[in-house]
Amino acid sequence: VQDSDFGVSVSGALKLHRRTEYCQWQEHKHQKCQTCSSGSGKKKKTYRCNCVTTYTYTKGWHNHKILSVLFNQPAAHHNPQR
Repeated sequence: VQDSDFGVSVSGALKLHRRTEYCQWQEHKHQKCQTCSSGSGKKKKTYRCNCVTTYTYTKGWHNHKILSVLFNQPAAHHNPQR
């Protein structure tokens, strides 16, 4: 089996698998909330409140496109559109 594009040949193989990966930014969303309550007694309800959302970004190899235009900070973490 051979891959003429890369000049690779393997004797005794049944097939050759090629995988492409791209170095891209990935966004991670972290949300921290407090628990608040309203009402009293049996009608007391709890809910999430005072939420703070933070975003972190890491660069790594991925075998699929990551659309950086959907990031919270797209200009600072741009992935090329292929």
